[in-house]
Amino acid sequence: MHSLENNESPNPAQQNVAVERQRRSERMRLVAQMLLEEAEEMDGVGLNGDAGVVGIGGAENELQPGLTFGLAAVAQQVLFATGEQLETSEAQALRAAVIGGDWDAALALLSSLPPNTANQQYNNHNSDHSYNYNLSNYNYYSETNNTTNNMSPAEAIALVQEQRFLETLFGVTSTNNNNNARDALLLLRRPDVAAYLPHPRRAALAARLMNLPPPSPPSSSPKQTTKLQRASLLARIAPAVFPSIPRARLTSLLNDAIAFQASRCLYHNVRDPSDLSLLQDHVCVPALTFPGTCWRVLDDGSGRSGGGDEVVAVGHKDEVWMVTFSPDARRLASASKDCSAIIWDADTFQILHTLRGHVDHVSVVAWSPDSRLILTGSNDHSVKLWDAISGLCISTFSAHGDTITALAFVGGNANNSFTNSSGSTARRFVSSSLDKNVLLWSIETGQVLHKWTGVRVTDFGISHDGSRLITVSDKRIRVFGLSDNINTVLGANGPKDEILSVQETDSITSISVAQDTPNGRYILVNVSGSQEIHLWDLDEQPPRVIRTYAGHKQSRFVIRSSFGGYHDTFVVSGSEDSNVYVWSREHGKLLEILKGHTGTVNSISWNRERNIFASASDDHTIRIWGVAVPPASSASTSTSA
Repeated sequence: MHSLENNESPNPAQQNVAVERQRRSERMRLVAQMLLEEAEEMDGVGLNGDAGVVGIGGAENELQPGLTFGLAAVAQQVLFATGEQLETSEAQALRAAVIGGDWDAALALLSSLPPNTANQQYNNHNSDHSYNYNLSNYNYYSETNNTTNNMSPAEAIALVQEQRFLETLFGVTSTNNNNNARDALLLLRRPDVAAYLPHPRRAALAARLMNLPPPSPPSSSPKQTTKLQRASLLARIAPAVFPSIPRARLTSLLNDAIAFQASRCLYHNVRDPSDLSLLQDHVCVPALTFPGTCWRVLDDGSGRSGGGDEVVAVGHKDEVWMVTFSPDARRLASASKDCSAIIWDADTFQILHTLRGHVDHVSVVAWSPDSRLILTGSNDHSVKLWDAISGLCISTFSAHGDTITALAFVGGNANNSFTNSSGSTARRFVSSSLDKNVLLWSIETGQVLHKWTGVRVTDFGISHDGSRLITVSDKRIRVFGLSDNINTVLGANGPKDEILSVQETDSITSISVAQDTPNGRYILVNVSGSQEIHLWDLDEQPPRVIRTYAGHKQSRFVIRSSFGGYHDTFVVSGSEDSNVYVWSREHGKLLEILKGHTGTVNSISWNRERNIFASASDDHTIRIWGVAVPPASSASTSTSA
């Protein structure tokens, strides 16, 4: 039977023409919107309500009506060419009513809208894209999040009623100032006002009647103030009736384009994201941005490092198990099997202090957030606290019964008004040991404030904001809450209880917490059995591994990997094959295998301020890696091609 239905597929050429026509119309509308927004900003009445006005020459409060009108005229011409408009007729009517102070018209229009109206068309546009962990790093044009809010018509009506009350109270449109307070009070008592303004909001407005300022002489400034207030109100209530294009849509798209350009660059390592340009495709030149060249070798003096053109400094006499740069990027600390720790100058890499006092191997070292103190942990079961400025030992903590596996300070920074006897703002630290105890200590009293027991923790990290302690033991990752209050009463379901526990596929030897999220959302864990490094997202529900990095060798020893780059865009790890491995954090692609060490590489630490990193090895050396072309010799840290 012959079907009467038309089963012919659309002409592909016609489809392409229609799509291109639609895209051209969208582009023109976005350009027109941007021009109008620029005109509003230059007129001092942008929809954000900001009063600051800057003219062409940069002089504040200098209006440029000619240029403002010109931009608006160009925008109208663009719209005329497309046969489109930026706003619906309702939006245009609301704009005219609010800016003109026609409150009855504005309220009538808002009251006619469905109760559940809200502009959600573009709400998810600025969500966290998979290609970048922190889009705010690449906000090229503005620091404002342009995601549209969900203003309901009811809330919009309430805001209009509040503005109407205030303008009535201060006599914006009245010629008889003697009746302003009375008229405002009568307005507040009207049933249609009470229907949208709950009692607390009406009470707050009524309180303004009791605190009126004295009358001021007439001037033109109240008109400008009213203009700005109404523009600000319009910006707040616009989402209730503006379903078409969110404000600064083109800016938002351009920011995404910048983020996408950065995401495609495997060696992306730019200190200032504003260096990126939309005018050309972006690519970082590794020789200028990636520290893949060995600059220095800090040796034991035996000559086993090879020397060559590298600058060699005498250092540890045995295996180096850990390195870490200070938070202020000015010094490097190392821990060694030779029972010592060394503090190095991060510019010259000369030894500032050698910390001796432990009677067994020094396994771990940690800096205080203000870089004034250092903790060292040893196989002699003790923890020592040192003044990093003088190199003197301040205290010894001896509550553990086995090798110390990890150390970290909790809180304390340059903005903290508290300082202890050493002048540091650090107040507490955490230590873990093979004795199945994790201890929270008070630096001032030397007392144990809290104890987690029963699990042999091989390593842990603390979130950047100090709110979470993240431990690894065997195949388990556990997260505990850390209270900011040193006097917090501890007990069942208290702030130190376990808040998360996830299982790994094999034994975990170390953990590194990313610095690009304050709560410790992203962590790296080295998994020895599979010889992999896993990037976890602990905020996912449930938490999961989102990237896997492989290629290095690890089966017997503790290897400490690290995030690297100005914005944690690399993953860097040592290896039992004496090499340093570098991956792209986002893509998981192995980028570099750096040779030079002659023994297992145990630890990596990246200096974000100087864009260098250090690697520590069983060959008794520390290697300092920098860019092939030093910053002083290059005009910039990235190029476009």
